[in-house]
Amino acid sequence: MIWGFKEKLKEKQSVSNANLKIQTDLSTQSFDLLRAIDAESIVVNVSDLVIYYSNGINTFNIIKDERIQNKELNNLVRAVRRSGAQQDATIALPRGPIGAGTHDLLVRVCAIGDAGLIAILIFDDSEMRRLDAIRRDFVANISHELKTPIGALSILSEAVLDAANDPDAISNFASRMQAESKRLSELVQEIINLSRLQDDDPLKNGKLIKLPEVITEALDQSRLNAEKRKIRLFFEALAEAEIFGDRSQVTMAVN
Repeated sequence: MIWGFKEKLKEKQSVSNANLKIQTDLSTQSFDLLRAIDAESIVVNVSDLVIYYSNGINTFNIIKDERIQNKELNNLVRAVRRSGAQQDATIALPRGPIGAGTHDLLVRVCAIGDAGLIAILIFDDSEMRRLDAIRRDFVANISHELKTPIGALSILSEAVLDAANDPDAISNFASRMQAESKRLSELVQEIINLSRLQDDDPLKNGKLIKLPEVITEALDQSRLNAEKRKIRLFFEALAEAEIFGDRSQVTMAVN
């Protein structure tokens, strides 16, 4: 019995020493490479215990008690062990208790050497998808948004021609043309800003906005076209509501 216990103890120590050597080899040969890759990473040993993970992995909340807690990732690891072939997949993880939506993750799982180590590389393309969605929505709405000031300028230019002998009317129309030209310039700037959009937080430059003022501004921008169609616009603020956001974007949304 004592002999059997000693043999098991030696076997356990041998496995422990082997794992220690694997981790040591990984730390000296592979850590720099993993850090250099533009992705979050996890390394598991032959027992599927996590022996390394990058700092960003904490945001995904997928490791507990040195084990991966995501079924899809574990299935990919098992597939690599069975086939020896690299596995690629796309998975979605909840953002957690703070914030709605999911992390859209591109995952690559592959073997490292012949010691049973598996590397999991995780590329978070949530931001790329968000920007693509913003661009699609913007392109879908931009034609309508551009038509409003362009149509107003056309109407005002006709009014100026009709009021050739009325200096006061011409002055009034010219002022409104300037306002519509300014709005058109702002829309063009929005397109330029969209092409440069890199900010992770769309409300980074947000401010408290008085909603009645924004609605009034949006109505003023549409009033000329409404009058042309014999439509009268009315607005009465029942409360001093405030929201947090970008004033120009909120005005565009209301309009």
